[in-house]
Order: sequence, then structure tokens, then C-alpha cells
Amino acid sequence: MQKKIAIPTNEGGVLEAHFGHAPFFSFIYVEGQEVVKTERVVAPEHKPGLLPQWMKEHHVTDVIAAGMGNKALVLFRDAQINVFTGAAAEKPEVLVARFLEHDLHFDGNACTQKPDHVCDHH
Repeated sequence: MQKKIAIPTNEGGVLEAHFGHAPFFSFIYVEGQEVVKTERVVAPEHKPGLLPQWMKEHHVTDVIAAGMGNKALVLFRDAQINVFTGAAAEKPEVLVARFLEHDLHFDGNACTQKPDHVCDHH
């Protein structure tokens, strides 16, 4: 089964905690249990609701993230893209290798969206 896994990354190439504000996305192409290609792309300008459609157009099948807002989760579900939240800040290659080995632990959605939460995850 072929997968294309998207991971939001920061300037240092590590998982970005604030999904909608990531400057880059790593696209990891997987066939079976093997990574066949890795690509780093510049994220589009942040606009509410844009990323799920953008990723669907890029044929993304799965997203690994630290957290994201409920609206984004619904939009990804509607786009038939699997989302896994609560991942730790690591390099995409490490996250995908652990994901494929069923050894990646997701500690829930890191985005709590409390009243004092300043991020706008959409």
C-alpha cells in the first residue's frame, strides 16, 4: 500500500508544534513498510481551511502532527486524510520510521485551544 505522509516542520527540520504555522512540510513517500522518497516543500500561506485541501491536491494520505484545532481535524476527515496528533518534536524520518514500526506514541492532541491560547489552528 502506498502512502504519502505529511509532517509540518520548522526551520530546523523538526516537527513544528503549531501545525497551521509550519514554514515547511516534509512529504514522506512510503511503499509497504519502506520509505522510498522524502521531499521538503514550502508551506502555503496560512489561511483557515486551506491546508486540508492543499494536502488532498498533493495526494497526502496521512498527517503526523503535534496538534491541531478541531476545525482542521474535521476538514482532514472530510478530505479522507488520516491525522495522528500528539507526536513529539523529532525529525520527520524518525517519526515515520517509528510510525511504520508501530512504535510511535501519540500523546493526544497538543492543541488545547484554551481561552488564552494564541494560536489559530484552522
